[in-house]
Amino acid sequence: MVLNNEVDGKNLEVSNFANGSMRIHVVRLLPGEDIILSIQNFAKRKHIRAGVILTCVGSTGHTTLRPAGRKEGKIFKGKHEIVSLTGTFNADGQHHLHCYIS
Repeated sequence: MVLNNEVDGKNLEVSNFANGSMRIHVVRLLPGEDIILSIQNFAKRKHIRAGVILTCVGSTGHTTLRPAGRKEGKIFKGKHEIVSLTGTFNADGQHHLHCYIS
């Protein structure tokens, strides 16, 4: 997901497929972007009331994950590959995401 779909004049949104009331967006995060903030901003920009992330491919440079049942997040320093990222989100900043890194 990209806060601004254009970088150096290039549109990074790969596709936008509409089928009835469902829209599918394929977008790209740039290095250093915050995944959660990017998702929230994308949802606001596209007026997404309820969204779902089906898959994600990429890597992180600094990762904070909050294990289930814990209030504090756990920080993983260094580069990690995103094995899976799925969940739900909306433009109001609510989200329920599951992320696995290796």
